[in-house]
Amino acid sequence: MPDAQRTEDGGSAFPRQAHLEMFAHDGLSLRDYFAGQALTGLLAHNGHLATDEAARFAYLIADNMLEARKTPWPPTSLPRCSSLAPAT
Repeated sequence: MPDAQRTEDGGSAFPRQAHLEMFAHDGLSLRDYFAGQALTGLLAHNGHLATDEAARFAYLIADNMLEARKTPWPPTSLPRCSSLAPAT
């Protein structure tokens, strides 16, 4: 895939250790790991999603997680989430 179209994958999810170099392989990218974790949650809580729809949404979440890693922590302010507000 040309570099212009390639999505940043965040590198290896489980970087290899130098002393295990002869057994090492690049394996799972951080993007794939994040997408897998997101997919698990999506299917557990939104079982009505079609498989292909859930997979695309999982990678959208993973891409947002990779982007969020670029933001310094803690942020100056946190966005308000109405779904987390206490019931009145």
